[in-house]
Amino acid sequence: MSPSFLYSDNPHPLIDEDSYLLRVPAGISSADALIKSVADAGDFPGWFGFNWDALLDSLCDFSWITKRTIVIHHSDLPLLDDPGQCRIYLEILAQAQSDWLEAPRPGTVELWPEEWPFIKHDLRIIFPTRAKAAIERILSRDK
Repeated sequence: MSPSFLYSDNPHPLIDEDSYLLRVPAGISSADALIKSVADAGDFPGWFGFNWDALLDSLCDFSWITKRTIVIHHSDLPLLDDPGQCRIYLEILAQAQSDWLEAPRPGTVELWPEEWPFIKHDLRIIFPTRAKAAIERILSRDK
């Protein structure tokens, strides 16, 4: 799975008034703090479990957000001092992005009844340009 992350030092052209923006602040150094920050920024529902699995589930859901485009804007690369945890986070982002590209249409899957509201989201993940080399290095390491 090759992520389609965006890299920009000025993300504003990539964000419009119809985007739901989740800002991930700089300096996050623990997985717990990162998960909480993303959950808070995304106004995740009360059932959110505050772990990696719950983060992936929520990033692949967003049923509580009516805007079509969701932008996760990172001020820096979180967890840089913990490459193992950083890799898990990056892989979760890439998986969520991939899942949205393959999201089923409403009513096409038995588990997605017609009466459920469905918005196929466009998930954009933005990192500062200076994070690109580190992200590529972390994701290229053998598992």
